[in-house]
Amino acid sequence: MKFPVLFLALASSVACASEIWDPPTAGEIAGQFPKHPKTHIISLEHTDQRRPEIKIEQIGIQRTACFGKCPIYSLIINRDGTFRYQGDKFVKRRGNWHGSIEWSDLAKVLQYAAESDYFDLADLYGDNTTDMPGTFTLVKTSARKKVIYDYGNVGPARLVAFEDMIDHLLEGAKWKRD
Repeated sequence: MKFPVLFLALASSVACASEIWDPPTAGEIAGQFPKHPKTHIISLEHTDQRRPEIKIEQIGIQRTACFGKCPIYSLIINRDGTFRYQGDKFVKRRGNWHGSIEWSDLAKVLQYAAESDYFDLADLYGDNTTDMPGTFTLVKTSARKKVIYDYGNVGPARLVAFEDMIDHLLEGAKWKRD
């Protein structure tokens, strides 16, 4: 009978999580974060075999500060492989950059975003610790846009995988300084 007690404790944590920390509001992606997000401390994965075709036009990631040397940057990638990047601290490239990414690499990330039901995820994931890095992700189609804030990397595995996939796109990118 420990499960009901644990569930009750988690439910009460969800209710008070927004009182403990608030997502940052600075930055291109963070500025698009919903004012009243759906909050989850722990999520349960689910799948739906009937997935509609999603044509993603833009994806993005913004990494926020922590107590330490966490990389701070934002990246917006368009469907055609062009991107814009702003590196702030603890990154290889500081300042404003733009460039392109190979379509074959980007296509895999876009397909993953569509198949992982990104739009069904909660808007906000976090825990009750402080000074952790946060990650905003963005997926935009012609019909809708969703921004998710993952504080402390506690979102579901499919969200963390998506964050990592976006980061890895930069490894083979062609860069130009603005």
